[in-house]
Amino acid sequence: MKKAKRPPKKLSFQELEAMNKDDIDHHLEPNSKAKYESGARRFAKFCENQGKDFYPSETNLCHFISVVSRELLPSTPWTRTRPIAPLDEPSRGQRRSLRHRNQPPADS
Repeated sequence: MKKAKRPPKKLSFQELEAMNKDDIDHHLEPNSKAKYESGARRFAKFCENQGKDFYPSETNLCHFISVVSRELLPSTPWTRTRPIAPLDEPSRGQRRSLRHRNQPPADS
């Protein structure tokens, strides 16, 4: 198999951006592109609503992730079929374990 040519060790910002654009235009599936575009629009809306500069700084991205993560419900194959239990209450198994642990030993 023929190896791809390696880019020069240090690329300019413009060269890196051109590579990114080429990858997005030619190597991503349409669904992936749509999801990235949706995420970018959501980030832009977040910045507008919060009065932040539309710039993906580390701080802005961290704040965006914190806000968005609170809007999402946990979803796994297990949680899709069962109600979500509050974390501040012990589960049935935990309550049973606590009851057994707190019982005095049986007389022999």
